Amino acid sequence: MGRSSDVNEKHLFFKIQSVGTKKISTLRKAFPDTPWLFVYRDPVQVLMSHAKKYVPGKPVNANCSRTYRKWNQPLDTKKLIQKITRNPTYPVSSLEYCAAHLATLCQHAFREHKSSGTGRMVDYSTLPDILIDEIIPNYFLPPGSTFGEREIQNIREVTGVYSKGFGRADKKWESDSEQKNKMAHPDIKAAAALFLQPSFDAIHSYDEK
Repeated sequence: MGRSSDVNEKHLFFKIQSVGTKKISTLRKAFPDTPWLFVYRDPVQVLMSHAKKYVPGKPVNANCSRTYRKWNQPLDTKKLIQKITRNPTYPVSSLEYCAAHLATLCQHAFREHKSSGTGRMVDYSTLPDILIDEIIPNYFLPPGSTFGEREIQNIREVTGVYSKGFGRADKKWESDSEQKNKMAHPDIKAAAALFLQPSFDAIHSYDEK
């Protein structure tokens, strides 16, 4: 996975899918001294990213709701729903289930962050400036390496375009946070507030200490 044709490259960065958050403890066992980041975002905006095609009364067709109708739903998701609703038979919707699933990912990352000493919780709204001001200089800069205007300019250029494809590669990046908040259906706001907001608040308040 890290093969390179450049003999001078000695460092590697992995971006892992969100569900991989539940395996942070495993990665830490393999690489105990390796720094890692978890990017968290405003609950409504996150849920909008997963349920942007939400239609009231219809199931959410997204990765976060993939196990919604399965008999062996993840135990941590079921426990979180029961804890928040205080009702073991709460008729959770697929949208609410999605929010609960995302909340468990936040909880896994937060738990590992508090015990590892190598993790960093990053508020999405602080990107990319926090990369330049804090994260790269303090967490990812190899000994003897320099971090000057050239490197900062590279970061500005890379973060200025969409990193994903789907016809948007190399297209200028524009923030969609305000639009997501404005376009969010009341159901999305309610599900985010009930199931995802508590995890976001816990991370945010801890990170500000």
